[in-house]
Amino acid sequence: MKILVYEADQIVPIEGLYEWLGGYDRIIFSNAEQKIQNFDSREVKRLLGSINFDTVIFYIPSNIQDQFVKLVNSQFQITGWQEDNTVKFSIKDIGLIGNDALSRFFDIMTLRVGLSPTKEC
Repeated sequence: MKILVYEADQIVPIEGLYEWLGGYDRIIFSNAEQKIQNFDSREVKRLLGSINFDTVIFYIPSNIQDQFVKLVNSQFQITGWQEDNTVKFSIKDIGLIGNDALSRFFDIMTLRVGLSPTKEC
């Protein structure tokens, strides 16, 4: 599992709280204020129950980073996180093709930090 924390001046062009990216274990969470205010831990817990822990990468807006990390910690009994900048961060790497709105969003967003768990129980 990796968490990539991003910042962007524009809203992610997705409909819901989160969206799967391509056919891979990569999920982006919305940075829209109304979506963040409705951050429902039950919905996120269901999502966390359906992921492949070893391969999933989450793109999380910086303003829900702490809340998301706490939820992941409680679901997987993670004891700590370390910076991890080994994940490539490009449209090609996440399987987005073309010039659609989501691809353009990835061109302008800024990766703040990458995190990976230091140890799982």
